[in-house]
Amino acid sequence: MIMRNFFSLVRLGYLIFAILSVMGLRQNVDASTVDHHQQKAKILTSIRQSQSRIINMQSSLKYLNNNITTLEQRIFSLEKQISFLENDLIELRGRQVIITKSLKDNRIKLKKELKLLITYHKSSQQSIYPDFDFFRKFFRNNKILKQITRQTKNDINNFEKLKIDLADSEVKLAYAHQALDGKITETNLVRDEMYVEQEQKLIFLTLLEEEKQESITSAKIIDAQIKNALAVINAKKAKQQDIDKTNDKANKVASNKKKPNKIRKKSLPLPIKGLLLQNFGANAPDDLKSYQRGVLISVDSAQEVVTSILDGIVIAIKPAKDSLYTVVVDHDLGVYSVYSLLSEVKVKVDQKIKQSAELGVISSGNAVGGRIFYFELQIGYQAVNPSLWLIKGGWR
Repeated sequence: MIMRNFFSLVRLGYLIFAILSVMGLRQNVDASTVDHHQQKAKILTSIRQSQSRIINMQSSLKYLNNNITTLEQRIFSLEKQISFLENDLIELRGRQVIITKSLKDNRIKLKKELKLLITYHKSSQQSIYPDFDFFRKFFRNNKILKQITRQTKNDINNFEKLKIDLADSEVKLAYAHQALDGKITETNLVRDEMYVEQEQKLIFLTLLEEEKQESITSAKIIDAQIKNALAVINAKKAKQQDIDKTNDKANKVASNKKKPNKIRKKSLPLPIKGLLLQNFGANAPDDLKSYQRGVLISVDSAQEVVTSILDGIVIAIKPAKDSLYTVVVDHDLGVYSVYSLLSEVKVKVDQKIKQSAELGVISSGNAVGGRIFYFELQIGYQAVNPSLWLIKGGWR
């Protein structure tokens, strides 16, 4: 009684230890799962931030591209304006050359006319009579001089205006060149900024891809750790289930030992009729020493079918000696019956059977020697003498 209580306490302690171990593993797995989800959330947040940064970079690059396009259009407009101003300067310089030539020609003409007038004037002073031809030539030359003088004044005014226009055009051209240089410089700066943004984007994408790969690797490692922990938990559970089954079986054995068996002696039917060759507990021949826990029966020639002594369930069908079979039937409450040396089996494992149900056949001349049948009865998980429990008369 003390030993039984001691073993019960040991089993209870082992059970408590196993439950606590499983609970600890479960807590570790839950903590790992929480950490795994937190890491996934952090990775997703980082990916969203990275996507937002990429969108901002793309917007910045688009803005820089638009600025570059605008600056290039402005540069094209300035270059066109400069081309027009250069054409105007060429035209003004051409007009300047023409006006300069005209002024030079007018001076030459004016000098000639003055020389003629001086000559006519000298000749008219030497003559007593007035020279009408002189007066005519004088008035004609005077008119020509006035025309030349007027044209010269116009040419001088046009020349002065041309000089002013030429100076304005040169100033405008200088400003245009200065503006063009500024726009080109600004465009180059914007392009440099865009190149820097593109390089930063490429570097960021590379770092993002590396971080993504590291996150995937970390997630795989965490998943593998969780799977291993779950496998350990399942193994613990399976082991605990086996322990529970063992404890249930032990409890069942203990309860069956405590419960009074309802089977009465001299009440069970014979599984087969025949002659008792070897009783329970008797010494067996050398070739039958494995059958000392039951009885050996020599079967009548007219009797071949082996039947069950009680309701139950077939729990095992095992090969016996020399191509023969053994059938084990569980009748509940710790009662088992064993039927061996069958030539043929008519039931299956886990099949429920009724009392007197056919289990197999004993054929003539089996390998043991003649028509031999072995029967064993266990009550309370211990082998008993079948002759004490079978109907009166029993085997001959």
